Amino acid sequence: MALLLCLSNMTTLEWSATNERDTYVLKLLFLARLRGLAEKTEKEVKNMPVILELSDEEIHKDFLYKEGTRRGKLEGKLEGLIEGMLDIKYGADGLALMTFVKEMTSIDKMARFKDLIKRSKTIDELKEFLTST
Repeated sequence: MALLLCLSNMTTLEWSATNERDTYVLKLLFLARLRGLAEKTEKEVKNMPVILELSDEEIHKDFLYKEGTRRGKLEGKLEGLIEGMLDIKYGADGLALMTFVKEMTSIDKMARFKDLIKRSKTIDELKEFLTST
């Protein structure tokens, strides 16, 4: 809260004179993400009279951005691998399970499913896994 008060007390002239606002806002957004308040905080920041513009370079340095990009790539690779395995092992019936796979949000669950495809004898084993977890 002290950070928000500090932000709201500074005038537009103070903001343009320094880069201090950018620093405060970036710290505030980082903390807000940790507490699940990013959306609400972003709305408040947008209501402030000064606009914060981040360059692509600044965004790409952000740890959370990098982590999200890494996880997204990993999920995409796993999904593609699972799709290929289902197609090779079970054909069209296996590919029909991709709807469930695309709904998975956990990389760990996707990895367990991939391992189960290797060990499974029937497609029913896969269906059971998808419906039980």
